[in-house]
Amino acid sequence: MIRAAGFGVMLAALAGLVLALLTLNYVLLLVGVGAFAFVAAELLAFPVDHAALTPEAFAVEVWVALPRLPLHAESPVSVSVEYRGNAPVFVELVDVLPSSLAVVDGSPRTQRWLSPGDRVDVEYRLRANERGRHDLGPTVARVLGPLGLAFDEVELLPARPLLVTASPPNPRSSPSGLALYTRVRGRLALRNRGYGSEFRSLRAYDFADDIRHVAWRRSTPEALVVREFEQESRQDYLLVFDVSPPMQVGQRGVTALDRAAEAGAVAAGFVERNAEDRIGLLTYSAGVHQYLKPGRGSVHFRRLNDNLALVGTRPGTFDLADLLEQARRRLRVHTHLFVFSTLSEPLGDLHTAHTRFVGRGHHLYLFAAQPEAFYPGRDDPEEESIVGWARDVEESRLARRLSLLHAEGIPTFRYDRRGATPKVIAAYGQVRAWGRAA
Repeated sequence: MIRAAGFGVMLAALAGLVLALLTLNYVLLLVGVGAFAFVAAELLAFPVDHAALTPEAFAVEVWVALPRLPLHAESPVSVSVEYRGNAPVFVELVDVLPSSLAVVDGSPRTQRWLSPGDRVDVEYRLRANERGRHDLGPTVARVLGPLGLAFDEVELLPARPLLVTASPPNPRSSPSGLALYTRVRGRLALRNRGYGSEFRSLRAYDFADDIRHVAWRRSTPEALVVREFEQESRQDYLLVFDVSPPMQVGQRGVTALDRAAEAGAVAAGFVERNAEDRIGLLTYSAGVHQYLKPGRGSVHFRRLNDNLALVGTRPGTFDLADLLEQARRRLRVHTHLFVFSTLSEPLGDLHTAHTRFVGRGHHLYLFAAQPEAFYPGRDDPEEESIVGWARDVEESRLARRLSLLHAEGIPTFRYDRRGATPKVIAAYGQVRAWGRAA
């Protein structure tokens, strides 16, 4: 095959010939014919000399430190190639990488002359900038001609899959309050008043209490009394992701869905450290696409993290009322739902669905992505004014829908391109300490 430089040299030689013919300059004509013949000879002779070039002429060894890589983490990669051909060649080795994997040290390509038995190493260090499944490679060997005008290419290694998971929590950066997330701290039991199964005592009715817990036989029309129960230490959580197209808002790698997946991975990490709670996953867009019931154990958390790495948008719309109905049918015990959405669609018959959902003992917490906050500001004042108007429209739309959720008593938390991780950690801490978040 001919490289771009080869085409350039051929065009230059042809231009020299045409100029020589137009000017009738025999010296220039002789030089042009000689240059064109020299270039053409290499381009024609190269395929003949390297017709037998095959992948078997190279012995390849590859080493990747981390086939599963956390987001924004770095991993060294090494490819070692031994040449087993019969004649010396000039080789360019290239490890093809997608744009989502950035090289931070070294280079995935190298060029050098190789004699039979020589070995060349390609070593570099990469950083994962986007979660998901990425192809590392293929590894390609390009044998170049003496002038570098022609080349022959063979694939030495196929693409190797690299799974980039959402960032795990850093135990050293955890708030001190997370030390309380065990069953007992010292002599203080972490069982609290709540809607568990073990009776605790009777007390006066409060406006926020569930009417089902009223002790009617011990109450009077003037003074209602409710039963208090112990809040079980173990909690169940379900991470719910709106995977409709509006969750793609933001720049590549830092979209609303990316930030939600990172926060979900942090929550899963804390649940795994707790070794007592259970957590699951559900994705929704015009219906449930994936459901992983709450569980625990190393196999379950590995599967959960893999799914968080691969979660992506799908066609459809997000209907919160239908989501609650779908979740209610699947959940068998009291569960805390952490829902991540842009709330781009109008809220339908939410009151009925939420009443049924809460009636089963479940709790809903909604983390709303602010679409207008996922883009940086503009330097141009005129552009900034236009973008500012669009941001105001999005802000007012989201505020109206959040007000409806507040009216239903649903705790809501906003997040922007900086992420939802602090909000999720705070909500998880409140659930562990008091049985619910506010």
